[in-house]
Amino acid sequence: MPDPRPVFLLGLSSDPLLVIQVLRPLARRSPEHGHCVRDCLEILSPSPWNTLIRAHSHASGDSPREALPVYLRMQGKGIGPNAGTIPFVLKSCACASALELGRGVHGEVYIMEMSSLGMH
Repeated sequence: MPDPRPVFLLGLSSDPLLVIQVLRPLARRSPEHGHCVRDCLEILSPSPWNTLIRAHSHASGDSPREALPVYLRMQGKGIGPNAGTIPFVLKSCACASALELGRGVHGEVYIMEMSSLGMH
């Protein structure tokens, strides 16, 4: 299990690939372990957030519901979802019966599609 502290102490937390390499084993062990790293993220990329959202959505019990606050925090930091975010957030919305949030995520998909077609 890698120790995430050197990544942040050395100021390397702005490197998304490095953070994902640290997050992935932590999140696989338990989604809660990944939160200590996520709380320090300064990366404006959805990839590390997707790692945590995915870990929660695959976990058993109430953990899929825990992906939703991670997603909302990601959006609160101004980080939009990508194709790697959407399926796992929708699964978590279904588990939590979060109909309104699910509709909002579908709206994000529509916006992403229109932007990719140059129709914003």
